[in-house]
This record gives sequence, C-alpha cells and structure tokens, in this order.
Amino acid sequence: MKNKTFLSVLLFSLLLTGCGNESEEAYNNSVQKGLDVLALEDYSKAELYFELALEEKPKDEKASALLVQTVNYGDALQLFEEESYEEALQKVELIVNSQNGSNAMITKAEVFKKDIQQKVKEPVEVSETEEVDVEEKEEVTETGYTYDDFKGMYAIFESTPYQSPIQYVVLLTDTHLIDGLPATSYLVSNILDKRVKDDLLQIDYFTPESEEDGESSGHIEFQIKYKNNQKILLFTDSEVTGYPITEQQLLDEEWILPPEL
Repeated sequence: MKNKTFLSVLLFSLLLTGCGNESEEAYNNSVQKGLDVLALEDYSKAELYFELALEEKPKDEKASALLVQTVNYGDALQLFEEESYEEALQKVELIVNSQNGSNAMITKAEVFKKDIQQKVKEPVEVSETEEVDVEEKEEVTETGYTYDDFKGMYAIFESTPYQSPIQYVVLLTDTHLIDGLPATSYLVSNILDKRVKDDLLQIDYFTPESEEDGESSGHIEFQIKYKNNQKILLFTDSEVTGYPITEQQLLDEEWILPPEL
C-alpha cells in the first residue's frame, strides 16, 4: 500500500512538472514570436502573441510591458496619421519611459518622437518666417525638403534595424560627408556641392589624401523615405537603407564617435 501511495505521488509530481515545462515553453515561444513580428513591424500580430504569453503567465512583467509598448506604438502611429500629434507624442512618451519591455522599441519610439515633435513645431516655424520672400517660400513648397531634412547620423544594420549589429555609419553635416565601418577610422570627405530635388539629395564630394588612401572625388545620392511614419535614408546607388541613430546608440554598440568638425 505504501509503495502504491509513493508511486501515485511520484506520477502526480511528474505530471505537474511536465505541465509546468509545457507552460514555460508556450510562454517563451509566444514572447519570441511576438518579438519576431514586432521587428517586422506587424504590431497587431505582436499584440496577439504577447496576449498568449500572458495567458500562460498572467502576472509576468515582461510580457505585460511588451504588450503595453506594442499597443501604445500602434496607437501612436494611428494618431500620427490622423495628425493628432500631441496625443501621438503622449503615447510615444509612455514607451520611452517604459521598463521591462523591449529596448529596441524604446529606441524606435525615441526616433519617432523626434518626427512627431517636428510636426508639432511646424505651425510655429511657418508663422515665424513671414518675412521670407514669396519666391523662396514657393521653392521650399515645390521641393518639399531642404538639406536640413537629410542631415544627421544614419546606420545600416546587419539585419533587423535597431536589433542587430551596426555594419556601416554615415554622417551628413553642413560641410562634410563622414562614413565608417566597424573597428576602422572614419573617412571624412568635403562636400563640394549639394542639390535637393523633391526627396532626392545629390552630393559631389572630395576626399583628401590619407595615410591609407590617396585623394579621391565622387558623387552620391540619398533619398528620403518613410516606413511606418519613420524617416529613413535610402542609398540610391546600392538600394540599402540607413536608419537614424543617436550618438548614445552608437556608443552602446561599442563604436567610436565620428570626429567633430
């Protein structure tokens, strides 16, 4: 009788362990699938996976945080499309200040936040430029973009933006085109001429002689694109895409910062 009781307890314990392992596996699978589709910017599907994860672990902080981040980002995109920029900014702020979720989503939200803030500022900037002559206003309206829209630092990622290693960095300043690869020094080129037509930037540049290479000159083109309301930079010659990054994001990837000019 004692042996039967012991065997019953043992079998019950094994059953509980098996159920626990299945539940843990289902939770991990749901979270991972949610992160995968999140990287593909399929926010509706990501929400479903994080909800499934919470069904396995209803009080799990990570799954809860991921779900809230995803819902807020989806709401922010919708509000941005509706031109409700103040409300979209509030949603993005919640993501930026969130904890226990995805660092990649925080980074993405920080970039989106800048785009929203630019939209919020636009009416003020228009009112402050009343003294600009009519011809200049018409030119800006016709082209849609100025060089300032292209300036900044951009990264080409190995695969998923903001979640995979940075392969290449390019920085556009008022006077220089600076680019670099991992574990190498930056190449600094002087911008000889720059032209903006519609969403296309054309640059003629000259690279002085260095210890590694002789002097050179060339021409390069960039095009502004938007992907899910995020501004990206298309390298038209190679059809690769650069994503906006900050100096801190570059340092977090253990890169050195480009030279200050």
